[in-house]
Amino acid sequence: ADEIPVGQRTLDVEDSSTLSDEAAVAEASRCMDCCCYAVSPSDIAPALLCLDAQIVTTERTLSAAELFCTSPKVAEVLNKGEIVKEIVIPLQEGIKSEYKKFRLREAIDFAIVSIASAFRMEGGKVAEGKLVFGGVAPMPRCAQDVCDFLKGKEITEEVAEEAAALAVKDAIPLQYNKFKIEILKALVKETVLDLK
Repeated sequence: ADEIPVGQRTLDVEDSSTLSDEAAVAEASRCMDCCCYAVSPSDIAPALLCLDAQIVTTERTLSAAELFCTSPKVAEVLNKGEIVKEIVIPLQEGIKSEYKKFRLREAIDFAIVSIASAFRMEGGKVAEGKLVFGGVAPMPRCAQDVCDFLKGKEITEEVAEEAAALAVKDAIPLQYNKFKIEILKALVKETVLDLK
């Protein structure tokens, strides 16, 4: 494939031309099947977990947690020939939900890190909530410890910073993705401050 010289590269244009069919097949055969988020439901899974969704298939009804948190590969949870035919999201009165994702290019990239949230506030304080992180582990990670910390608290800059630090307290980054810790902290802080 022809490549654009390094000095002329930008984030909105591909660095090289499209591969031929033969070259694409050869490249695809090199995949180590590491469950990367390019082939996982990275955007929808955290949101559906946060909203207590039920997944109706041609054979059964699963919770979002059963579908997305049992195995890194959804295909290992579903039976051969089983197809998702409906997603049911229960109505949750008084809940403010959000989904944020960090990616390099608008609309065309999967999340490098994402966060789904669903919180209910009472009297200016957190009454209950859910936070689910995407792109930080082989499967979405529910951050119950952060929600427990926030419960009963009024939202301040300091509380948001403490929640962000707690979110990454036990994180063990891979060699080349330590940057994800700072991205996750920033997203958690922003999400908490949005509750004000």
